[in-house]
Amino acid sequence: MRFESLNLADLNSIASFCERIKKSETKIDTLMCIAGQMMPDEFVKTKDGVEMQFAVNYLGHFALTAGLFPLLKAGRDPRVVTTSSIANKPLRFKLGDATGELGYSASISYAFSKLCCLMFAVEFSKRSEENGWGVKAYAFHPGLARTQLFSRSHGFTMTLLQVIFFILPFIRQSAKHAALPALFAATSEKAVSGSYYGPLLCAVGPPRKALIPPRAKSQALRKSLWNLSVSLTNIEIN
Repeated sequence: MRFESLNLADLNSIASFCERIKKSETKIDTLMCIAGQMMPDEFVKTKDGVEMQFAVNYLGHFALTAGLFPLLKAGRDPRVVTTSSIANKPLRFKLGDATGELGYSASISYAFSKLCCLMFAVEFSKRSEENGWGVKAYAFHPGLARTQLFSRSHGFTMTLLQVIFFILPFIRQSAKHAALPALFAATSEKAVSGSYYGPLLCAVGPPRKALIPPRAKSQALRKSLWNLSVSLTNIEIN
């Protein structure tokens, strides 16, 4: 095991990381795109000009996958597993939210980024099958986990969630159990590329197929997001 420095909010950091990995490795079997940020109190743009949650949760992972793509294609049953959320239904889906052009709402920006993660997995799987890449893609969500993630911000939505969790502690599961959908997608022979997995009871329970929202099923919206991602990162996956 070894550790490498990587900042998913910085495209230069991602490019440097990918070059280091390509010099030291010949293949990648599984890429877990699980880093994330949730509802920061203030609007922050990265130096690349995108909203921070969109950058860390989605765009950075797009660039990471693109940069490591040659190693993935050389992998054994290669898989890309991306983290979405049960909160993946933003009030709007406008690509202007990626750069903060429509104003900032912590909850909308978070939901937007997580919907993008799901759309990426579905679209990647489709393109892989059509182009013979041989790389499978999956999305998952952990449900509601007992971690410190929900104590990082102090906006209305996060404060409300903290109150709900205090009153109803049983609606969250341990981090160990919350990790099961990700592990299922990464390792199970029963996992189907392009699918979305989450807890049986939405918030808690063992892994099962989760419902993909209509926006993620839209090929036109997925294509628009993919094209924007290529434009923002100047990297194509092919």
